[in-house]
Amino acid sequence: MKKILVCALAAVALTFTSCDQNKPKTEPAATDSTEVVAAPNFTNALKDALDKKDAASIQTAIEAAQTEIDNLKASGKLDQAKEALKSLQAWLQENAETVKSVVGDNAVVAGLLDKVSAINVDSIAVPAAVEDAAAKVEDAKEAVEDVQNKVEEVKTAVEDVKAATEDVKAAAQDVKEKAEAAKNLLKK
Repeated sequence: MKKILVCALAAVALTFTSCDQNKPKTEPAATDSTEVVAAPNFTNALKDALDKKDAASIQTAIEAAQTEIDNLKASGKLDQAKEALKSLQAWLQENAETVKSVVGDNAVVAGLLDKVSAINVDSIAVPAAVEDAAAKVEDAKEAVEDVQNKVEEVKTAVEDVKAATEDVKAAAQDVKEKAEAAKNLLKK
C-alpha cells in the first residue's frame, strides 16, 4: 500500500514540475543606456542679447530658454532638461557681472535671473523617481497575484493528492477484501 501511495505522490509531483516548464519564458526588454543626451544650447542667444546690451533681449532669451526646459520636462526628457538648466545656470553664473550691468535696475529681469539661478537641478528628476516607484508597485502587485495563483495551484494539488490517497485506500481495501475472499475459498 505504501508503494502505491508513493507512486501516486511521485506522479503528482512530476505533474507539477512539468507544468511550470510549459510556460513561455519572456526576456526582459533591453534598454538602450548608451543614448547620448544633448541639451539645447542657449548660450548663443544669450550672448547675442548680452552683446546688444539690451535688457529686453536678455529677458526674452532667458524666457525662451526656460520655456524650452519646461517643454523638455513635459515631454519626459528629464535628462535633457537637467542638462539644459545646468547650461543656462552656468552661463548666467559666468556672465553675472556683465548681465547685471546691462540689466541695471530692471526688476523683472533681475527677478527672472534670480528665479532661474535658484532652481534646483535635482528637482527635475523627481517625476522619474515617482514613475520608477509606480512601476515597482505594479511589479509588486503582479508578484502578489503570481503568489496567490501558486497558492491556489498548491491547494488544488493537495486536494488531488487527498483524492488519490482515498482512491489508493479504497483500492487497498478492495485488494484486502479479495485476498480475504480468496483465502476463504482456499480454506474450503
